[in-house]
Amino acid sequence: MKIAVVGFGWLGFPLGKELLKKGNTVVGTTTSMDKIQVLKSAGLEAIVLNTNDDFPQNTTEFFAKTAICILNVPPGRRSTPEGMEQDIEDYGNRMLRIAKLFPAETKFIFVSSTGVYPNEIGIVIEDEFDRTHYLSTNSLAFAEEQLHQFLGNRLTVLRLSGLVGGERQMGKYF
Repeated sequence: MKIAVVGFGWLGFPLGKELLKKGNTVVGTTTSMDKIQVLKSAGLEAIVLNTNDDFPQNTTEFFAKTAICILNVPPGRRSTPEGMEQDIEDYGNRMLRIAKLFPAETKFIFVSSTGVYPNEIGIVIEDEFDRTHYLSTNSLAFAEEQLHQFLGNRLTVLRLSGLVGGERQMGKYF
């Protein structure tokens, strides 16, 4: 099966290697030309894709026959509080632009976060959570909505929390 990992970063790179070990064809993206050789030596085929720029001409062809796309691109840091609304919309629109590069049959896993939930103590039940209340204040909630409207039942949202590993160790930040 051909699987695309859009975002071969600290999470996507080891995920891609594991998917490859399971016998899948794995392609994906990085924002760094320097990382292409590292990915290639691991058996992963990649292109440089910066979601803020024009996409390379062969991007749609590169993703042809992809069964599953794992959208693993974080929203990034906000520029300023004044620019927050624009940052939120830009991120959602960038994720939508990427989704449109893939065949109509491709299924998507969007790597999101529990950060879409309100900052309150308590139990959140997904079926009772209305992310539309947070579209103007949360990049991930906005992107989830954009993708859901475009992809419908081809979209699965994976909300991760508290991820550590590799160079990402919480102890460094306390």
